Amino acid sequence: MHRIQWALDDAYGSAGADPAETVATRESIRQTLIASMRLAPRQRAVLMLRDALRFPATVVASMLDTTLSSVHSALQRARANVAGADPGAPISMTAREHTLLRHYVDAFDRCDVRTLAELAREDAFATTRGR
Repeated sequence: MHRIQWALDDAYGSAGADPAETVATRESIRQTLIASMRLAPRQRAVLMLRDALRFPATVVASMLDTTLSSVHSALQRARANVAGADPGAPISMTAREHTLLRHYVDAFDRCDVRTLAELAREDAFATTRGR
């Protein structure tokens, strides 16, 4: 997963990066984290892996043990749900989702792409395992 470290490098800026662009990218990823808590776990995982971390769809399909068309479909539904949500509306979360969000934010703050990806994968499979 080291090949995609650039996803968070963009969020934290590199030497010579435009500070305003760095802030905008970082805020966009944070908003994706928060907004994603409105989604079903698999949609949330696909949104995180594709949009926030910029994993290729083929990699996401492999990680989530699903098809490429399933990844595309979940991403379209996730984007539509996030776009249609009222950003000011409160988000009802379970204790597991609160913990998950806390772990996502912690991994994001540490620029830990591997942990972010593992959290997304685990989240996608949580409901299929009865959690």
